[in-house]
Amino acid sequence: MCIVKDATLSKKLDANMIGKFVYLPKLMKMEVFEQSGGVVVNTGISCDMFNVVCNPKSPMDVKSVFDYFSSSKLPFAFWIGFDDEYRDFQNDVEKFGLSCDETESGMTVFMDELDFSISCEKLEIKLVSNEELLRDFITAYQKLIPNDVAAIDEFYTKAAPFILDTNSALKLFVGFYEGAPAATSALFVQNDVAGIWDITTLSEFRRKGIGTDMTLHALKYAKDFCNCKVGVLTASEDGERVYRKIGFQKIKEFRIANVSVR
Repeated sequence: MCIVKDATLSKKLDANMIGKFVYLPKLMKMEVFEQSGGVVVNTGISCDMFNVVCNPKSPMDVKSVFDYFSSSKLPFAFWIGFDDEYRDFQNDVEKFGLSCDETESGMTVFMDELDFSISCEKLEIKLVSNEELLRDFITAYQKLIPNDVAAIDEFYTKAAPFILDTNSALKLFVGFYEGAPAATSALFVQNDVAGIWDITTLSEFRRKGIGTDMTLHALKYAKDFCNCKVGVLTASEDGERVYRKIGFQKIKEFRIANVSVR
C-alpha cells in the first residue's frame, strides 16, 4: 500500500503516541524519562506492552536503556519510526541481536471526511465509567492476549482511579454483542487530535463490522465532545485494510523490537 507523506500529520501522530505511552504511567508515579523528545517508560510490570522506548537521540541512549531494563529483568519494546529519532536507530537496535518482528502502519484521517454509520446493530458500545465496566474491558483484553493476563490486570487495576476520572484524557470503551463483552477501544485526546488505540475484537465476534464500529464510536466521541479535527492510529496489516475502508490513509511505518530480558 502507498504511503501518503504529510509532515504535519506525522508530527501529530508521533505526539499523540508518545502522549498515550506516558499518560497513565506518569499519573501512577511510575518511571517515565523524557529528554529532548526521547521517551523511556518503565511501569515495573513484566510486559513489553507497557514498557516502551522511543525517539532516542544517540547510540549511547540505546545501550543505556538496554542495560537499564536488563538490570531489572523487565521486558520492553523499542518503537522505531518517529520523525525525530536519529537515523541509525534501527541498525543500533539490531546490533544487540534484536529483530524488528512487528510492523505497524501509522494512519490518519480528517474527522469531517468520516461516515459514522453503524455496521453491527447487535453491538452496544459503552464508555468505561465505573469499575464494573472497567472489569469488562480488562476481561475482553485479557482473552485476546492470554500470555499477559496478569500484567493487563495489574496495569489497569492500578490505573482505575485515573481512567475513571471524568476529566481523563484517556477514554476506554467496551463493545457488548448480545450482552457479552466482545470488543474494546481506547481514545486518547491531545489538542485537536484523537488517538484511537487498543482496538480489539474477540475471535468469535469477528467479521461482523465490530472493529469498524468500535473505531468510529471513539472518533465520534472525540468529534462531539472534544472538538477533535484529526484522527490517528497505528494498525497491523489486517487492521490497515479495515481502517482504509473507514477513510484512514497510511502516512508512515513503525517497527517494533520486543525485548525479553532474562
